[in-house]
Amino acid sequence: MSAVYQREALRIIGAYPVRYLALSAYRFLPLWFDWQVAEAYGRHTTRWDAVIMALQASLLALAIAGLAGSWRQSWPLALVVVVTSAEYMAIISLLRYIVPVMPLVFTKPLIWLVAGFNASTPVPEAAVVTAGFSLAPLNAAN
Repeated sequence: MSAVYQREALRIIGAYPVRYLALSAYRFLPLWFDWQVAEAYGRHTTRWDAVIMALQASLLALAIAGLAGSWRQSWPLALVVVVTSAEYMAIISLLRYIVPVMPLVFTKPLIWLVAGFNASTPVPEAAVVTAGFSLAPLNAAN
């Protein structure tokens, strides 16, 4: 049965590739903010849902600000988050699926905040290794 669904999905995606890409891009909102997920399940967005959406927006803004001045060192962090987001945006988007990359989203903004808003502060290797990979070759090149 799975092969039947896969074949049909690929047929529809092939027939409407631009629409599929637009729908995948729209899935950014439910993936990162749970936007309209409550409504899809027949309930209203609560205040706590709104608080979570605001926190997620703040985290993304801080992550972007933290990466701004140190892109050369921090691009692997951003790449992992972007690739993971794209994978889920292509298929299904719920906030719980982005949880595995949240340590990467937190890493640079926290370092940036602690360093006094200096975006060029290097990412300590210990923080990156904690997140699951090493930047040692990149830091050695600088």
